[in-house]
Amino acid sequence: MRSTLREAAIIILAAILLAVCYRQFFTPDLAWIRTTQTLSYAADTSSFEDFSLPEVSVGDTSASPQLVTLERAAEIYREHAAVFIDAREEERFVAGHIAGALHVSYYNPEGWQQALQNIRNDAVLVAYCDEDCDSARRLAEALFAHGFKKIFVLDKGFDSWRNAGYPVAQ
Repeated sequence: MRSTLREAAIIILAAILLAVCYRQFFTPDLAWIRTTQTLSYAADTSSFEDFSLPEVSVGDTSASPQLVTLERAAEIYREHAAVFIDAREEERFVAGHIAGALHVSYYNPEGWQQALQNIRNDAVLVAYCDEDCDSARRLAEALFAHGFKKIFVLDKGFDSWRNAGYPVAQ
């Protein structure tokens, strides 16, 4: 009985050691402790071309999505220069969203492909959720990792958009 317990303990420790080694050497992009990344604001310029993110390669992790102010997002919306993406849960999207926005829930990666199948990787995307929500940032980072390189996150989210009187659909 004691030898069986000892053998089980050795097998468990060996499995843990192998898992740690695999994670360390074969999946270096996975962090042991997940930290919340803070986004910086994009430059506030008068022309949309200057405002867009620089082109980067898919493997480049130095660039990332940036925050966009409510006012600048409204300008981009009026110029029809970006695809707005609602990252909230479907019930919230149905209750109200930015007019013309696509619904792409961060929590449903299987639905991303269908929702974004007609969007080119070089298209400008503006993701949003609610003010106290983190789904837009997470979705923007995930889409960035999947090849979309011009991604912004609407600061203060849908609530500020609606309260400012910008176009909303239900």
